[in-house]
Amino acid sequence: MSPVKIGIIGGGLMGREMASAFARWCALTDVSVRPVLTAVADLNPATLSWFDCIPSCTQKTTDYHQLLANPEVDVVYVATPHNYHLPHALLAIEAGKHVLVEKPVGLDAAEAVAIGEAAERAGVFCMEAMWTLFHPKFDVVRQVLAEGVL
Repeated sequence: MSPVKIGIIGGGLMGREMASAFARWCALTDVSVRPVLTAVADLNPATLSWFDCIPSCTQKTTDYHQLLANPEVDVVYVATPHNYHLPHALLAIEAGKHVLVEKPVGLDAAEAVAIGEAAERAGVFCMEAMWTLFHPKFDVVRQVLAEGVL
């Protein structure tokens, strides 16, 4: 399977944590999806230097639009402060990119709905980056609820 090429908007703590997680994921031998960090954008040029240790991250920029215009980027991970999740997710969606947004996806329900509706209109996948949604225990919880046990 081809690698999924990731761009990160926001190179702070969460952006760096996710970059490290993508690298660990790629080291696994039994995965079918290989996320490869290709680009990072942060308004602070000094923050970008942390990503020099990642050979696959060939684009480091202070211009979010430049990252979003990169045809090598398949998915954008939004790791900026909470109050910027809505505008940055919408920028990525408008650029035709699939999007993972660090939690919370928005500051309130209206922002979450706006992001979801924009993704649907654009035909791209967008979700809050919350891995626990895919934990097997949640499948059991869904089954219990569907069967009316609770």
